[in-house]
Amino acid sequence: MTSSPPEGPYELLEPRVKNKTGDIPNTPTMNMDSQQEAKPEEAVEECKDGEAGDETQYLSSAAVALLMVAISLAMFLVSLDRTIVATAVPKITDHFNSFGDIGWYASAYALTGCAMQLPLGRFYSFYTPKWVFLSLVVLFEIGSAICAGAFNSNTIIIGRAIQGIGCAGVFSGSMILLVDNVPLQKRPLFMGMLMAIMSVSAIVGPLIGGALTSNASWRWCFIINIPIGTVTILILLLIVKPTPGKEASKKSPLEHLKMLDPLGAALLIPAVICLVLALQWGGSEYAWKSWQIVLLLVFGGLLGIAFMVSQKLNPEIATISPRIVKQRTVAAGFYYSTCTGGAMMTVVYWIPIWFQAIKNASPVKSGEMTIPLLISQSLGSISGGILVSQVVGYASPFMILSSVMMAVGAGLLSTLSISSAAGKWIGYQVLFGFGLGIGQQQPSTAVQVVLKKDDIPSAISLIFFGMQLGGSVCVCIGQNVLNQELIKSLTKARIPGLDPMAVLHTGATELENLVHSALEKTPLLLAYNHSLTSVFYVASAVGALSIIGSVLVEWKSVKGMKPAH
Repeated sequence: MTSSPPEGPYELLEPRVKNKTGDIPNTPTMNMDSQQEAKPEEAVEECKDGEAGDETQYLSSAAVALLMVAISLAMFLVSLDRTIVATAVPKITDHFNSFGDIGWYASAYALTGCAMQLPLGRFYSFYTPKWVFLSLVVLFEIGSAICAGAFNSNTIIIGRAIQGIGCAGVFSGSMILLVDNVPLQKRPLFMGMLMAIMSVSAIVGPLIGGALTSNASWRWCFIINIPIGTVTILILLLIVKPTPGKEASKKSPLEHLKMLDPLGAALLIPAVICLVLALQWGGSEYAWKSWQIVLLLVFGGLLGIAFMVSQKLNPEIATISPRIVKQRTVAAGFYYSTCTGGAMMTVVYWIPIWFQAIKNASPVKSGEMTIPLLISQSLGSISGGILVSQVVGYASPFMILSSVMMAVGAGLLSTLSISSAAGKWIGYQVLFGFGLGIGQQQPSTAVQVVLKKDDIPSAISLIFFGMQLGGSVCVCIGQNVLNQELIKSLTKARIPGLDPMAVLHTGATELENLVHSALEKTPLLLAYNHSLTSVFYVASAVGALSIIGSVLVEWKSVKGMKPAH
């Protein structure tokens, strides 16, 4: 004998519980004429993002526009500072007589940026994202002010390290603020715009740095951050409502500290630092077989293993929950982002040097010659966002296309010679840039379709960690490829009186000062061109390898996502 369902007002309190087949038991309160029965697959999709059905929780169109201005400025700044010092370094080293610190001006920023990416992602989960983001922008500004007012080389290195911490949180925080304030269906377009800005600022960094250093002072490379960052802070203070983190609770400060996984951070940060330092120093500062490099690699590996064990043993407080990492699209997106970050930074870092060394362009002129890369990457990012959000809905096909175009474009860049016409280096940049742009933001879109909203901050932090780590690792690999190939090529060329090691420590625009005649200049350029273009094999290889991640991403349409009711 079965009991009948309760009648009257108590009907509203009856939970709608699914049975094992995913169907909702029929009750007298359900209007079957006006409400169609949901299919199990649709029900799962509806709950994945965990968003409320009422879009009034999001900002208005005007407020979203202001939000985009603010986080775009923040993204521009932190990405710009990855490369802006490239053309300012000679002046800085002249000012402080610090040639031995050249590598640290860039690596201090990259080291803290990579190492802090994942730990800071936890802060967005436990504390109000608005205040976490603003705090990190302020921290970035403090680092910029320290660099701008530096009285010695060590002060600049400290300031760059502080900037890197701010950079780590701003990258992922920009996406998290977007997730919190913009509906899912509209996010791919805005994410495409942010990724375009990130890449554009990295590309124009040397150009802006060269202009500021030549016409004002190298200190302006850091001073420029302060007014722009201030605008970002003011806009966010005015328009973004403070909402609690997804895992926020009323626990004591000590309990909060435990939930931030201090053990994981203590293992991860030195592991990343050891790895990046080993790759930067190996083959340049120290031989690969030296005890310093071996020790760094061993410590980095052991700490990395210990970090993974700690995440496995404490999944409830893990920096990156094994449950999230094991999700197919998240793992594939992380892998893909690591590869694309490596391909992007390799080309962005070395193509201006090719223009300076082989085409005898000034630092500013070489920046202008990368405009095809800048424009094509921007168009790719924006068009990829529009097509995913408005037309196709799926991220995976664009990631596959991106992998192919990046691999081919970087491969063609490796064929450049000292006589290559403008049509070639323009076309090759366009192919690579558009391929990079159309796929770079797609992992961030893809994970939002398969995860609950509470898990999105951790996944996005992981993706940006992969992007930064891939960039740092591949630039280091590229430098080692250049060094080894250059020594081999110059040894074969046998240019009288030319020390190959002297070439390694000479600026790209000063190569002709190392030879005494035009007859010696040609073999020097040929050797340098071969070495530089060999670096693009690294970008082509990781671009090709990224297709593994592309094909493993699940085909879930962002257009088909419906907010949970």
